[in-house]
Amino acid sequence: MINITEIPRFQEFTLEGVRFVSPDDTLNAVSNREAYLLDVREPNETSVEAVKLPDVLYLPMSLIEDRLAEIPKDKLVITACPGGIRSVRVANVLFNNGFTNIASLDGGLNLWKARVLPYEYNLGKGSIYGTKPPKPDYKSLFEGSKLDVTRIGTKK
Repeated sequence: MINITEIPRFQEFTLEGVRFVSPDDTLNAVSNREAYLLDVREPNETSVEAVKLPDVLYLPMSLIEDRLAEIPKDKLVITACPGGIRSVRVANVLFNNGFTNIASLDGGLNLWKARVLPYEYNLGKGSIYGTKPPKPDYKSLFEGSKLDVTRIGTKK
């Protein structure tokens, strides 16, 4: 059973008509194919990191209103973004367009990752599953520039 709440427990931002599902309940619902997870981040975000589960849909917030017909209505749709703000806005848009079985991921994907739920980081040389990406090598990023990078990443 999916526990849906009217008031978020892990974030402050909400809008009228939006309900919430915790990350753990979302994982269970999506894994058991009882719900879809609708990731509303832009392609530049989802190309770097993504939730790799069945029934995860990728539809950027910027395209939602033009592509409402692509969003399934046969089971619960849980919107997701990093902090929960865009996902609440999209859930509100869907609610105002007649979607009745809609909720937002409470705490967003940041809380999802903090709970070490299934997540992949694409670092260009394959991916790392369920772990934090390594710290970037800042010195190599600025090679050839006029910036003094000898102190970047070091403690004073």
